[in-house]
Amino acid sequence: DFFQLQKNNIGESGMVRVDDKTYDFNKVCGIYQNVTTTSLDNMIESVVDEQLPMTNTHVNEQDLEKYDVEEYTYTGDTYITILDFCFNKETGDLVKYTVTYSVEGEDDMTEVREIAEMSTEIDESVFNTDFTESLTDFSSLTEDQRLGYCQGVCNTAGVTTDEMYEFGIDTDKLKTIPYDDFVSLVYTYGYND
Repeated sequence: DFFQLQKNNIGESGMVRVDDKTYDFNKVCGIYQNVTTTSLDNMIESVVDEQLPMTNTHVNEQDLEKYDVEEYTYTGDTYITILDFCFNKETGDLVKYTVTYSVEGEDDMTEVREIAEMSTEIDESVFNTDFTESLTDFSSLTEDQRLGYCQGVCNTAGVTTDEMYEFGIDTDKLKTIPYDDFVSLVYTYGYND
């Protein structure tokens, strides 16, 4: 079993696995779906497994003043991912890491993840799926239900028809839009105050 929760300026999303069932949920869009994922991607383990060499092309100077910083760069076919790990200078504990995604022809996207606490104790309360009762099972919606639901969320989030077209979505496509594409649409254009 695992639990992952991500928070940003517009809300929460994540994944939980309990009793051999995995739920991908997004509270911003008010939806969840059952998925076949049996483990979480772990960037830290990936750096070790890939035996990436240390680099020094992207390190933030302010981080260097406060932390011991290790940087690793993963180069894919069409993208580059730079990972900066910041460790407490006294204890050696990982306190945050920054991931910068670079795709040719697009602006870089950066995620900063701060580690509030690491513990060997388990908070059993996070391993339940009661939260799904307040969310909509996106995969169970009929085409007409999905259309109405998506239009409602887009309206609430402030996603315009022009922005949908820019994203490559029209009314007909909203009827069958996949979960991940719908979340991307809302996060790309919604809640931009």
